[in-house]
Amino acid sequence: MVFLSSTVSNSQQNDSTDDSLIDTTIYGSHWASMDIPRYALPESDMPSRVAYQLIKDEIALDGKPALNLATFVTTFMEEEAEKLMAENLSKNFIDFEEYPQTAEISDRCVNIIARLFNAPLDNPNAEAVGCSTVGSSEAIILATLAMKRRWQNSRKEKNLPSDQPNFIMGANCQVAWHKAVRYLDIEGREVKCTEDSLCMNPKRAVELVDENTIGICAILGSTYTGHYEDVETLGGGFIAPFIIPELAWDFRISRVHSINVSGHKYGLTYPGIGWALWRDHKYLPQELVFNINYLGSDQYPIMGNLSNAFFKFDLAAKLRERGWIVPAYTMAPNAEHIKLLRIVVREDFSFNRCELLLRDILAALDALNTWSEKEMKNHRNERKTGARHKNRASFQQRYKKYHKDKVSSRDKRNAPGIC
Repeated sequence: MVFLSSTVSNSQQNDSTDDSLIDTTIYGSHWASMDIPRYALPESDMPSRVAYQLIKDEIALDGKPALNLATFVTTFMEEEAEKLMAENLSKNFIDFEEYPQTAEISDRCVNIIARLFNAPLDNPNAEAVGCSTVGSSEAIILATLAMKRRWQNSRKEKNLPSDQPNFIMGANCQVAWHKAVRYLDIEGREVKCTEDSLCMNPKRAVELVDENTIGICAILGSTYTGHYEDVETLGGGFIAPFIIPELAWDFRISRVHSINVSGHKYGLTYPGIGWALWRDHKYLPQELVFNINYLGSDQYPIMGNLSNAFFKFDLAAKLRERGWIVPAYTMAPNAEHIKLLRIVVREDFSFNRCELLLRDILAALDALNTWSEKEMKNHRNERKTGARHKNRASFQQRYKKYHKDKVSSRDKRNAPGIC
């Protein structure tokens, strides 16, 4: 059997010039060769399938999440979880009246986490409270604000000055803590790192305490090295309760007044979600109450510290050629001479992937070992002229122009952005 086709006359063909009516691939249409506006709305629209494909192609230039060994963020979820998220994307979660069951599930999560962190639940008049937040940065700011307001209220009751609060944290803390004290007009006091102590030393932290101290931040899993800080105050983590359940870091310690934790960092969820919990109502001043909920698979970080025969940055750049994103960085202030490579092992980091990484690390080391000093210098110069480096350098130039003499060493290391 054959299918008989007829030809289309020139006049008929000229009457139909709309690419959206032509049955061809997207790359065969004129959209693929057009200079599409990037920073303004175009004069005319385009077919949705074309827009989808063009954006998809551009995003393909990003690194692969599965090979991103820099991030603590979850890069794998079960198909059923992804399906649930897709089915509920249109819901405005914060509208509890319209979506009461979604709010109920959030309330259950707060209860689960509170019990995971051993919140005191034996007194109905002193129940723990908590809420979900848009990322852990918001949780940090809320917890810090609660400490500040509680300290101010206490000072005012005693007719004492309440305009110079300070907050103590390790120099190795995540940048969100620096944002919190800056935004909330609080003096941040840093405990410096040393070669012998790459995270906050509790004795040095206590030495910084005075009558204006509103709290101390202790991190359960330093961003730099993964260390647990041995200070009996704030902490957080979705790891310790499972692998070291006997470790008393949480609400079992009376001085722990609040805990913040990231659901997307070892919490096994994609979305940027944070959780803030307080051990009792009294630690969350009433004037700050905001949608409060009343309470009722493990992943392990491995920190690499490879031979100093090569600069860590050269090895990181070499691994990037194979798609691996392994961050190389210097330690916190006072320990900048220490360079590290960080590899975060998450749930989806299989044995096979580990073997591939080790193979590529050995191959990269072998390649770097054969380079002459000139080749190494050329490699570093090429890296400096890359698009990512140029974007970062451009930001620093603009920042210096408008804020002369205010760029600290920490600012210089941080990429532009707001968490």
